[in-house]
Amino acid sequence: MTQPLNVPRKLRQIDNDVQSIYEMLSGIAGTQLRHGNRLDELAAQLDRMDARLASHDETLASHSDILASHSEMLTSHSRRLEQIDGKLDTVIDMLGDR
Repeated sequence: MTQPLNVPRKLRQIDNDVQSIYEMLSGIAGTQLRHGNRLDELAAQLDRMDARLASHDETLASHSDILASHSEMLTSHSRRLEQIDGKLDTVIDMLGDR
């Protein structure tokens, strides 16, 4: 006789357990949704940073080209000054011999 009385109680317990599981699943789904939204925000922010980094790379490459050009120009000026210095030394030597 005790078994038939326990069946309704066990069914209520199972029903309560199922309801609790659905509540937990609902909470998990909400958390996953929030995490998904946050991951989307972070992905968008990362895309913006990637674009900025690409822009900085382009600027740095441009500056490197300009610096290389200036370096070549400085080398050319140094050679020219060495030539002028040599000529000046020759003129000073010629004037000193007088």
